[in-house]
Amino acid sequence: MEKYEKKYCKIIDKYIKESFRELKDFLIEVEEVDNTSYYALADYSKPKVFTIKISKKIRKWSDIEVRAMLAHELGHFVVYSKIGYHLTKLSDFFEERFRFWKRIQERKADKIAVEKGYGKYMVKSRSMIKGKKEIKKKKPIYMTVEEIKSYAKKIGEW
Repeated sequence: MEKYEKKYCKIIDKYIKESFRELKDFLIEVEEVDNTSYYALADYSKPKVFTIKISKKIRKWSDIEVRAMLAHELGHFVVYSKIGYHLTKLSDFFEERFRFWKRIQERKADKIAVEKGYGKYMVKSRSMIKGKKEIKKKKPIYMTVEEIKSYAKKIGEW
């Protein structure tokens, strides 16, 4: 395992012990990839095994950005653990074809990360990338800084 994969695994292990306890019975693998079309991808690779594929571009990210991204990806795994392997694969099918479905899934993962107490990391992280195209869209796929703050305050996680 490479240096960065070890770093990511260490953070994931800490998160599972502290706040994502429902994932303790799953194997979570981390794979660093050269892919340039995404930063990180949550995959339910086989029953009871989750994989986070992380682009090597992430190596340049700050610790806050990495922690926010990992909390978000673990949020996907919380959903996957509840709906099971086959429904996750069906959801993936829709996500690849329909932007509105992807938006629902990404925002669900964001909300879970906020509910687990990582809202401040996410706000700092999103503030750092505010100039990116996705954030400027009228209906962004991910929660905006304002939406994260508002939701975190609403549920008492701010």
